[in-house]
Amino acid sequence: MDRAREAWREFFHQPMEVKQRYANSPMTYEGYGSRLGVQKGAVLDWSDYYFLHYLPPALKDHDKWPSLPSDIRSVKVPSQ
Repeated sequence: MDRAREAWREFFHQPMEVKQRYANSPMTYEGYGSRLGVQKGAVLDWSDYYFLHYLPPALKDHDKWPSLPSDIRSVKVPSQ
């Protein structure tokens, strides 16, 4: 889990141009996105996110998996 967290942290620290290559689409929401949480009278909350399908394999879009940092594609989920 620590390796996965660090790999994604590296992704989110890349320049916006790199992150935008993996921008999500309204059809699947898969990929990189960013949103501003707004609540009346509250401090604005900005968040970046990345949504991926992992299982079932038929839904996994390999084009949405970033190539950098390289650890993102190599971090595996332990088998149960």
